[in-house]
Amino acid sequence: MKPVTRVLGLVVLAVTSRGLYAQSAQLSAGQSPAAALCSVLRENYTNFQQCHSATQAQMCAMAQLENTDPTQARRFDAIMGETSPDKTIRLVADFVRKYPESTLLSYAYFFEANAYQQKGDVEKIVKYSDRSLSSDPNNLVSLILSVRALSMPQYIKSHRTEGGKILRQAQVEAAHALALVLEIPRQPRESEVDYHKRLAAVSSEVHGALGTVHLELASGGPRGLNKAELARAEQEFKIAVANSRQPDPRDYYRLGEAYGAEGKWDDAIQAYAKAGKIGQDTLISEYASEQIGHLKRKKAQSLAAANPTSAPGN
Repeated sequence: MKPVTRVLGLVVLAVTSRGLYAQSAQLSAGQSPAAALCSVLRENYTNFQQCHSATQAQMCAMAQLENTDPTQARRFDAIMGETSPDKTIRLVADFVRKYPESTLLSYAYFFEANAYQQKGDVEKIVKYSDRSLSSDPNNLVSLILSVRALSMPQYIKSHRTEGGKILRQAQVEAAHALALVLEIPRQPRESEVDYHKRLAAVSSEVHGALGTVHLELASGGPRGLNKAELARAEQEFKIAVANSRQPDPRDYYRLGEAYGAEGKWDDAIQAYAKAGKIGQDTLISEYASEQIGHLKRKKAQSLAAANPTSAPGN
């Protein structure tokens, strides 16, 4: 059974830059994707300040370096194109040593955090997302990666004494990320409907993380489950799965947890079933099947308790 891996930041990069990649399709052969995209950005943006989204800001910086420091641009392009997480980590370390004042430093650290996401090392995801945000607090993709990592139950459990502080930080970063999403500019020839779908798809990552935050807050009180926090968790997960073009099975799984805690057995079973279907051949599929069996037994017990005369033998 394979573990679930999801390259959160790279998914966001693909979504936010998809329109620009389409525009660059007719550019000269032999150009790297980053170089081709930089060429398009040179035409559409006149200065760095006009680049409102993290992806476009990164590409604007790349476009400037193509002329001023092509060697640095090629080194960063190598980081962007590397698929091995271990090689990415080494490339970023070399880049940071060589260019400690680079305008691309925040994005280099993002790719390092993203590499640790692929390796499943949540501590390092948080560490390098934080370094990325220290360099550029408005790096949207790093904010999204950070919020997701901070809200992971295993990270909260390993920092139990600081749990409340971590969850507050996740909420602050999530609010910042959602505000930045609204600043992503509409692309040339992009319809109003497609534009808003794109923003919703990017923000779905944030809503999924917020759902996990509220689920943690719901179970962390001294008086048992907090119904208000459970309701908030349910709402955030519903937004996340509804707006995403490729819903994260973890969001459906945790939506099932929220429904189950609220006693919504059928809704919980349906959410777990979707988590298992999307996360087929992963650990989530196995866990979802176990939860479905557990909930069906719990539902049967609840119905039997509510209607004792209908039980066998009466």
